Amino acid sequence: MVLATSSLVVWHDHPSGFFPPGDHVFPADLEAVTELVAALRLDLAETHLVPVAQLRVEPPEPHPLQLSALQAFLARRAARLDALLGSSVVITNTREHGQRRVASLRALGVPAVIVEHEAAELARVSAADWRPRPNVALARLVPDVVGAASLVGGGSRGLDEPLAIDADVSDLVLLAAACCVLPGAEAGAEAVVAPWIDSLEWRSLLDVELEDSGVPPGFVRVRPGVYSDAVEAIELADTPHAHPIGALLRVVIPTE
Repeated sequence: MVLATSSLVVWHDHPSGFFPPGDHVFPADLEAVTELVAALRLDLAETHLVPVAQLRVEPPEPHPLQLSALQAFLARRAARLDALLGSSVVITNTREHGQRRVASLRALGVPAVIVEHEAAELARVSAADWRPRPNVALARLVPDVVGAASLVGGGSRGLDEPLAIDADVSDLVLLAAACCVLPGAEAGAEAVVAPWIDSLEWRSLLDVELEDSGVPPGFVRVRPGVYSDAVEAIELADTPHAHPIGALLRVVIPTE
């Protein structure tokens, strides 16, 4: 049995493993996925121009991406988010992840201070009353514009070159997509292997047309982006109106 939450863990209050590796299809809330598509159309087009001179300021002023539509989407689904991150599956996953991590660090002979730090986290999440929410800070999933710009604007590249970079928002997008999946959804269930599945039309949630207006000299253009090493595809298909499932969500996570 492969659940949407089969790999989801919350370690040091940071969620990861939002979907299991591989190619899976899950029943989804059509209204939620439709809202997510609209949010991504807005947020993946967010554009910032960072002066290269600003990158020489020590330390640079923090400037996180706004991602206002995605953040509003998650705020509207706070109850679903709490249920998702606080499920018994995620709690078990997190504890097992911690046990493997501590054992691996000890086997590798890493410095004791690192092992003790991770062992303390394992003890915390192993407490009977531990729950991932409400301590998860979604702001930690939002990258900093200046930090991203410094990766390409602070080196030896000539300023006459167009400088542009996509700041990785894969975690936030995957978390939002996970909130669209029906509670307890299972890949491979009868509903998602029906014969009519092959006739459905799939559309990517990440296929957003961006205006290429160029990058002025002396600036770094920063936009949100979903990296293929984190997620290869997120696709939506409306199911036949006669079927009780409103939509299907296909998520392809790299296996390596």
